[in-house]
Amino acid sequence: MTNVVLRIAGVAAACLIGLVAERASADVILSVNSGSMQAGGALSLDVVVSDTSPTEGIAEMALVLEITPLTDVGDSSLNFVNPQSEAYLEEADYVFFDNSDVVLNPGDPVATVGPFGQVVEFFDLTFDFNNELASPGKVLATIQLEHLLGGESIANVIGDEFEIAVNTDFTEFFNAAGDPVFVDLAGTTSGMVTITAIPEPSTLGLLAIATTGFVLRRRRH
Repeated sequence: MTNVVLRIAGVAAACLIGLVAERASADVILSVNSGSMQAGGALSLDVVVSDTSPTEGIAEMALVLEITPLTDVGDSSLNFVNPQSEAYLEEADYVFFDNSDVVLNPGDPVATVGPFGQVVEFFDLTFDFNNELASPGKVLATIQLEHLLGGESIANVIGDEFEIAVNTDFTEFFNAAGDPVFVDLAGTTSGMVTITAIPEPSTLGLLAIATTGFVLRRRRH
């Protein structure tokens, strides 16, 4: 009797290990791109399926992102633009390209920005309810950001840093069968935004001259 119980326990443990391994191999890894932006300026960043992620079929997603300042930013802030642009939905690297319910069944916008501009949710699903491959490099969303000085001087905000992170508590993916597709919490990476100085007018003038010269050289050829 004891041997039978032990054998059953061993089989159950093996099955559990197999299920855990199977789930881990199918967890989607997300990556928020990083960038820099001028004080009081704007910036667009992509949220993509990481290069190290396994390919997984998804048919529905709710992607929630949030902004957290990493330095003392005073009265300045980094916000999600409201409303967010939907232009990326028509680009070939979008995960639901040519099969987006938001595009083919217009109604609610793809993005909902929170009341203070620090949180945004992107929601979309496939129009035909079939899976699309969330393969490495596929774009899940393109976010538009704006930096507000809020009474701070430009000098005071230079070097300020903000984190753009996936809120894994509320981000969800599902396949066409309605089964959840899990997010790899350990592998998913946040994006970093750094505030930089606005170029001096003299610098901008030199830049314009250099650009004009480049255009003229190209025309001569």
